[in-house]
Amino acid sequence: MRAEQAVQAEAAQVKAPWLRYYGEVPEHLDYPEGTMYEAVAACAKQYPNHIAYIFMGKKTTYRMMMEDI
Repeated sequence: MRAEQAVQAEAAQVKAPWLRYYGEVPEHLDYPEGTMYEAVAACAKQYPNHIAYIFMGKKTTYRMMMEDI
């Protein structure tokens, strides 16, 4: 089994040599289910008056962004 693991590790290095620089960061992250719209809508519901983004000096809250969407 160790030989097989060594081959897999070597193959991973060939396909993704940057992984050795990740340190404590996992090779794969688990992402939440759902769309980007659903994620933004959830933020807007929880933090309607927080700044969603600043563009050219103009601040837009999550509430205003959802109205624009």
